[in-house]
Amino acid sequence: MLGLLAGEELEPFEPSRALAVAGADVLAVPATAAWPFPVAFAGTRVPLRPERRRAADPWFAHPARLRAGDSHVWVAFANAGPVPGGVFCPDHVATPRHEALAVRPGWTALRCPLRGPDPFGAACAAKPQLARRRADLFTAPLLAPAEETSS
Repeated sequence: MLGLLAGEELEPFEPSRALAVAGADVLAVPATAAWPFPVAFAGTRVPLRPERRRAADPWFAHPARLRAGDSHVWVAFANAGPVPGGVFCPDHVATPRHEALAVRPGWTALRCPLRGPDPFGAACAAKPQLARRRADLFTAPLLAPAEETSS
């Protein structure tokens, strides 16, 4: 299933989480966003394995990357603002990253498995983080308007 968010809906986690709970596997996000994101990572001398996890990353805390990993969905983020767009995978801690970052205007593409033996497709299908979250807070009965009772 495809979910659609406006760019500003990517900053808080709730809209993307609600779409993931509803069964979305891909979120399309057109935007003109200029958030204070992404937060860069300067790198570290801590002996992380694999070694590439130690490297500096100017786009480390990218909002689309974080939302993709939060809810195990693919995020296709097309941004006309200063934050680079791209396609981000359902596992935001995987190394090497499986994403296509668009650091300048133009097209970008990435194969995005939704199911199957591929680890990213399996994560997208299973959405294991949702089991650790209070996904029940995003279900229809709790989001429905409260009924008034007369006393």
